[in-house]
Amino acid sequence: PGIAEATRAVMRRVPEQVLVRRRDDQDVQLLMHLSRQANIEVREVGDELGPYRALTVIRSMR
Repeated sequence: PGIAEATRAVMRRVPEQVLVRRRDDQDVQLLMHLSRQANIEVREVGDELGPYRALTVIRSMR
């Protein structure tokens, strides 16, 4: 898990939101761009992500 998995989820799943440690992290800029294009909410959550720098929350389809 991490930036690559969060990016893959934005491209292939139905995300509810994206959580990032810091919006100004250069390594999450592609993820931020894709999220903006897909109208997905991005929240900056700081250290709440534990060891991760990005995480995508997948929408429940139930």
